[in-house]
Amino acid sequence: MPTCSPVFPRTSARPWSASTKTRSKPSWPLAASDAPHGACVTPAPRRGAGISESTGTVMVVAVEYISKEASTGVEAAEHGVTGILAVQGAFAEHAAMLDRLGAPWKLLRTAEDFDDAIDRVILPGGESTTQGKLLRSTGLFEPIAEHIAAGKPVFGTCAGMILLARKLDNDDNVYFGALDAVVRRNAYGRQLGSFAATADFGSASGESAVVVGPGERVPRDSPSGVVLKDFPLVFIRGPFVAEVGPAATVETSVDGNVVGLRQGNILATAFHPELTEDTRIHELFLGL
Repeated sequence: MPTCSPVFPRTSARPWSASTKTRSKPSWPLAASDAPHGACVTPAPRRGAGISESTGTVMVVAVEYISKEASTGVEAAEHGVTGILAVQGAFAEHAAMLDRLGAPWKLLRTAEDFDDAIDRVILPGGESTTQGKLLRSTGLFEPIAEHIAAGKPVFGTCAGMILLARKLDNDDNVYFGALDAVVRRNAYGRQLGSFAATADFGSASGESAVVVGPGERVPRDSPSGVVLKDFPLVFIRGPFVAEVGPAATVETSVDGNVVGLRQGNILATAFHPELTEDTRIHELFLGL
């Protein structure tokens, strides 16, 4: 087994800003016991490992996810399955998170994997340019684009947010173009610019807001009015939103930069909730 060290610490050493937001730089290297979901840096990628939007850093979950293509019993499901784009990136971490919630899922590697049982789609973090090319070559771009156009739920994290944006302010590529926002790739710089933060997630306010704290479950009947208190945000060479269009709603910001959006059944984050122990954003997504 390779020696590995985790991507981020669990605690913040250098708080900043108001009480609802803290930010810290990761300390290098870290003890293996501090890794979220056992996330590690290893010298070479392997099947089932997620590669960040960095220079090949690999986050590895439990060894079973190296070869696991779907949740148990998903072959018999006729609906309710989450398809996780698995051409490149941190797809295994999302699969592990859905297993924790008991939600059926399958990996999407080719167009043939996208079937009528899929009700929602996750676009994981990774390298967006590579993912964009592989979406075309595998034939997955068209069925996912049709899924989004039909108003069905989709969740993009980091590179997934880039794929969803209608425009990038530092790249001429446009992929699905469904999210009414202009996104900046690699907005936080190189890998050493990665950091962890804490902030509330959700745009609801007043009596309509349903506040869900750490360790609490998100009500399935009120996802649009939910505010997730003190959510841990993990950024790995992430983007942020340079411009928000009228169709999208800001769900969270860090240091004045928008890093979470919602637009109908589209959910997009510049950070990686799948690299934490907190399931609340995935619960929110499953309620769309």
